[in-house]
Amino acid sequence: MRSIIILLLAAMLVSPILVQPMRAHASGSGALVIKIDGTIDSSAQLYFEEAQRIAEERNEILIVELNTPGGLVSNAEAMVRDMITSPVPVVVYVYPTYAYAKSAGTYLLLAAHVAAMAPLTTIGSMQPIYYDPVSGVVEYVNESKIINHMISLVVEVASFRGRNTTAAKLFITENLNLDAVQAYKYGVIDVVANNLEDLLSKINNTDVMLGAAFTEDPVTGAIKVTGGRTERIILDGSYEYYGGSTRVHVLKALTDPFISSMAMTLGVLLLIFGLLSGHLHSLPVAILLLLIGLLGMGYSVNYTALLLLFIGAALLFAELFLTPGFGIMGGTGIAMMSIGIALLPFGGHGWVVSEDYARRFLYLAGGVAAVLGGFTAIATYKIIEAKRKKPVLGGFEGKTGKAVDNLSPGRQGFVLVEGEYWMAESLEEIRKGEKIVVVEKRGPILVVRRASDG
Repeated sequence: MRSIIILLLAAMLVSPILVQPMRAHASGSGALVIKIDGTIDSSAQLYFEEAQRIAEERNEILIVELNTPGGLVSNAEAMVRDMITSPVPVVVYVYPTYAYAKSAGTYLLLAAHVAAMAPLTTIGSMQPIYYDPVSGVVEYVNESKIINHMISLVVEVASFRGRNTTAAKLFITENLNLDAVQAYKYGVIDVVANNLEDLLSKINNTDVMLGAAFTEDPVTGAIKVTGGRTERIILDGSYEYYGGSTRVHVLKALTDPFISSMAMTLGVLLLIFGLLSGHLHSLPVAILLLLIGLLGMGYSVNYTALLLLFIGAALLFAELFLTPGFGIMGGTGIAMMSIGIALLPFGGHGWVVSEDYARRFLYLAGGVAAVLGGFTAIATYKIIEAKRKKPVLGGFEGKTGKAVDNLSPGRQGFVLVEGEYWMAESLEEIRKGEKIVVVEKRGPILVVRRASDG
């Protein structure tokens, strides 16, 4: 068992980390479609990045069906930068009917190569808010430093896409809201489409600007969008939906606002309880809950996955080599490693592990997790079974040994029975070194007498 853990840790530490370069493609004839329905968070960003990479590899356009109340500014800005620099066309489509793309959703719409809405949908209300996941308190942000930064970015993106910059600013300063007809009338969007087929038909033969870049003015620090190349979208009407990887679904579950806020709250309470009460064995569970809570607050998925893996491995090491048996520490370690493996960045662009190594690592880690999980289950069952049995107090009667001390009625001393020292009392005078025989056991005390041949 220990050798398996050591092999797993060695494989994690020495394995190569590779860079997968971005490749430029022209727009193709098909479309890859994803649905972002809910909060714009790290899972939505990861979902978008996966789909963008697949669309690039297939030489297709990417269509994002959007229905969101908003989300985290950091994740929205990262997705906007990906859209601006994207080598493939990205179409953001507020859909279905009665859907809305508020706050961060409007930001994504303004950054898209093609902005589209279905009838009776709504966009707007971009004033940032501060949300405390522990207390649930929501506060509107009015600090000029934050507001002006958002306005400059949103206006610059809208200007680069040729969209109404006045409306873009009012979305933030006045929480302006527009329906599909108004947004099209005021030049905020490009297309009003009834459904996906209608959208594909209307955006066919549209010219878009691909592969632009963000630059920063060295004097003023202002962000500018520059460069790019013009390309025409050519479609044949075909499309395919992409549901996301296992990593996306695990991350979406963990970053659910209710789950992440509950995890953060319980983690803080459990951490305080463990430190104040001295029950340190509860701290690993508290750390796991706090890391899940941090994910929901927008902490890096990759760093969280690495922390889960290394902390989980450390807990398993401590359970195997420093503490006896499998308990809370070992079980928490297995849970951390399992979640960490599910969140590892297998594939994609940026600093990620290679596809071949990812596959081998997944098989190895899955096998180790299965073995350790099975061992833990068996060990736990045996421990519970042993604790349910009544303690056996007998079994010493008739066993022989040797007196270590002088014994007499009313005077206790030590005897040696089967290589173990026991406190004993005698029914008669027994001198040190004489052979004894156990008559009975009274709790931790043996009652002895002199052996007949002693």
